[in-house]
Amino acid sequence: MVVIHRDCISCHLRAKCASKTHHRGHAHRVFRHLFLALAVSLFAQRCGKIALFIGRNSLILLLFSPMFTVLSKLFQSYLLFEPSGMLFMLVALLFTVVGSFTVAYILQKLHVARYVFGKSRIIK
Repeated sequence: MVVIHRDCISCHLRAKCASKTHHRGHAHRVFRHLFLALAVSLFAQRCGKIALFIGRNSLILLLFSPMFTVLSKLFQSYLLFEPSGMLFMLVALLFTVVGSFTVAYILQKLHVARYVFGKSRIIK
């Protein structure tokens, strides 16, 4: 595979390049792009698995998230030092998702899920 830098297109059209100084960074750029492509691929796979898990178990979130959304308001005053509210949003989201799945896990382990949902396993 030949990597052509945008400044070197004219060099590849000619037989030889007169100036070799701008070719020194090609290997570094190629390795940097390969590393970034690998990192994005692994990150996308990991996020995809998490998104599929949440999608398969969305009923759990729909049923139990209101309880944890109300409870997350209790620690809103502790996160007022950050003016945009993004920190509170992230903490409340994490608290709600983890709390909802924890309640579902407990219901499943106590065998109460069979009577509430009609299935013995509610977390797929």
